[in-house]
Amino acid sequence: MKKIYMYTPSSDGGMALYAWELLNALAAQRRAGYQFEMVSSEDLADQFKSDTYPVHAILPALRQRSQFANKLTWVASRLSPYSRREWAFLRWLRQQRDVAGVHFQEWTPWLAAGMFRKIRKMGIKIYYTVHNVVPHHYPPMLPKAVMHRWIRNGCMQCDGLFVLPHPLADQLTNVLGRGDRPIQGARHGVWN
Repeated sequence: MKKIYMYTPSSDGGMALYAWELLNALAAQRRAGYQFEMVSSEDLADQFKSDTYPVHAILPALRQRSQFANKLTWVASRLSPYSRREWAFLRWLRQQRDVAGVHFQEWTPWLAAGMFRKIRKMGIKIYYTVHNVVPHHYPPMLPKAVMHRWIRNGCMQCDGLFVLPHPLADQLTNVLGRGDRPIQGARHGVWN
C-alpha cells in the first residue's frame, strides 16, 4: 500500500485541528491503495493524535514566544529551527518505503522550493494546500517581491495545489501565471 504523508508541523491550534479533521476524513474513505499518515512536531498535542491513522511526531518542537525574555531573542531563535525541522523530515523521509506523496499543509517559504526539489528527486510527488496565497502580514524589512518569489518558486515545484476557499484559485493563478500547475479548489471542512 502506498503512503501519503500529511506534513503539518504545528503541534496545536487551527492548523493542527484542520489536519486532524482532514486526515480522519481521508482515513475513513479507505481509498484503494493509499494509506494516509501524519508527520508533525514532537510536541503534538494529544487531542490531535488519532487511532485512525499513524502519526509520526518526529519534527523538532518550536519554542513558544512566551519562553523567551524578549522579542529579539525569540526572532533569533526562529532562524535555525525551521531548517533543522526540514532536514529532520528529509532524513526521516529517505528511510521510508512505498511513499507516493507528501501533502504539505505548512511550509517555510524561503526553504520550500529547495526541500521540494530534494523530495521530488526521491520520486515522491508534492502537494500543497494553499491556505493563503500571500501572507496576511509580511516579515518586517523583507520586500514583498522576495516573499512572492519564494511563494512562486515553492508552488512551481508542486505536482498539485489545493486552494481553500475556491476564489483563491484565481489569486494563485495570478501569482504563478498560466501554466501547467494543477490548481484544485476545495471546500473548507467544517469543525466537528
